Formats: sequence, C-alpha cells, structure tokens
Amino acid sequence: MNLKRIGIILLGVMLISFGIGFYSLYYIDNFRLEDYLVGNSVIISENENTVKIDSEGILVQDGDKLVSISWKGIVVDDGEKKTTIGINNLEELLENISIGRTGTTYSEDYKGEFPVSDINKISIDTIFVDANVYSVKGENIIILLNGSYASNKKFEFNFSKNKDTLNITSTPNSGSLTIANSNLKLDILVPEVSLEEIEYISSSGDLNLKDLTVNNINFQSSSGGFTSNNTIANSFDIKSSSGNITIEPQSGNAEISSSSGNITFLLTNESEKIKINSSSGNINIYNISNYIGNISAKTSSGRLIYEGSSIPGNNLEVTSLTGLYLLEIETSSGNINIE
Repeated sequence: MNLKRIGIILLGVMLISFGIGFYSLYYIDNFRLEDYLVGNSVIISENENTVKIDSEGILVQDGDKLVSISWKGIVVDDGEKKTTIGINNLEELLENISIGRTGTTYSEDYKGEFPVSDINKISIDTIFVDANVYSVKGENIIILLNGSYASNKKFEFNFSKNKDTLNITSTPNSGSLTIANSNLKLDILVPEVSLEEIEYISSSGDLNLKDLTVNNINFQSSSGGFTSNNTIANSFDIKSSSGNITIEPQSGNAEISSSSGNITFLLTNESEKIKINSSSGNINIYNISNYIGNISAKTSSGRLIYEGSSIPGNNLEVTSLTGLYLLEIETSSGNINIE
C-alpha cells in the first residue's frame, strides 16, 4: 500500500470537496450561513449525510461511513473496517511514512494487579484500544491486555500509579502512526467499591462499563462508542464525533455531545439534569415517566416523537409538577424519540 500517495490523495479529495461544496452552496437560493451555525460549528446535514467543520477539525459522514480529520489525526471508517492515523501535522506524516510500508503485526499479553484501596481514579489514554471496565469480587484491580495489531510502529503500553490514580497509557501517542487493524482488548476488573472517576481518551477506541459505582465518568473519542450498563454515576461527560452512546440505566447528571452517532438513554427516578446535543444521530429516550423534571426537545429537520405521537413543528416543551431538573435535547437532522 502506498501510504504517502494515499495521504496526498486524501488532502486533494478534501480540497476538491470544499471547492465543490461551497460552489454548490453559492447557487442555493436563499442560502444563509447562519442557518448552518450550531454553536461554534458549521453543520450541513441531510438525511444521514453530515458535514461538520469547526476548530476541532472536519467530519464527513455518509450513513455508517465517515472520514474525520482533526488535530489528533485522521480516522477513515467504511462501516466494516476502521483505520486511524495519528499525526502532529500532515507534513510530518508525509515525511515519515515510507513508500510501500504495509505495517508489522505486534502482539500483547499483559496481566497486572493494583490494590484497590490505594486507587480512586482510573485514567485510560490510548489511541485505538477498546476497553472494558467491570466489577468483580476481590481486593485488587486486575488489568488484562491481550490481542494483536498491525501498525507502522510498535506501541509501548504503560501501567502505573500516581498518588490515587491508576494510569494506562500508550506511546507514541503522536507523530506518523498507522493502525491497519487490531483485535487488541483491554479488560479492567474492579472490586465492588466506589471510584471517584473513570477517564477515557482515545481516537477510535470503544469504552464499555458494567456494574460499577463511579462519581464522575469522562469519555472523549473521535469515532469510538460508549456503553454504560448497570453503572451508577453522579455525572456523565461524554463527547464523541461518530460513535454510538448508550447509557442503560442513567442516573445523576449527563452532558452528551455527538456529531452523528446514535444516542440511547434509559431514564430512572435518579436521573437529574441532562443535556444532549447531536448533529445527525438519532436520539432515543426511554422510561420518560420516571423523569421528575421539565423536558425541552427540538430538531431542525428530523422527526420528533413523544410518547408515540409525532410533534408538529419538531419542538417540544413539557413542564412537570416538580420541575426539579431539565432534560434538554437538540439535534440538527436526527430523529428524537421519547417514550
């Protein structure tokens, strides 16, 4: 595979796409840029197609296929295979990639244990590794890293404790990095205790949580997905460009930001202030009868359904008797279903 040529082609395609896109917009009747401004982003959506441009980079989504170009790198996902290239800048990428390089397959097989009594926070910062964190009986946190990946560079995985934080990182985390494919899996087994925070930062990795008690959950990924199953948390702070987000059940506060991934919430009577912002992904909220707050939901061009009925104008305001909290949902072209 000629990766250097692919990099040049990607740059060319991006510039051509911009030219065609803005040339087309010039001929759209009554086109106003402010109609496509969402916060500090320019978002143009139609059906399942989305183009998002902001200070974080460029995202082009066509159904389950996407190309994301940001300061953290390039993610190309054709719906079946995902390729991630981490870069400091495109010039460095083109200079450091050798023509004809296909990558080398590396394997990992690690097991480590840390006393849970010394740890309040778990911090995971890897470019592409999927992570599963779940509860088990025991006295130690057990870390298992197994599988293989093909890359132009070998990653070094580091497991260390700093004060009360368990850090899991991979190096290098920048420069010309290409991961052709990976089945690498990170499992973190946590005894039945309450943690202060779980933090996960990645370009394309998924995070799955199960049967945990955590005060704060912080997730950031370009194209990775997030799933919380039977996990109790006071705060969810979730940011993803295209990965699906599922929280079942949800408790406490939540702030969710996604460009095109689908979002699913299962509410409880412990759900509090929730804010969801999405460009084109569908949003499904279940068990709304358990929620004791007000509801504000709107979509620009998608459908809005509340308790089985389609809402005219795609704008919904519901005031509860208590009104203790607010469920706020906004999307540009995705559908909203609340039941």
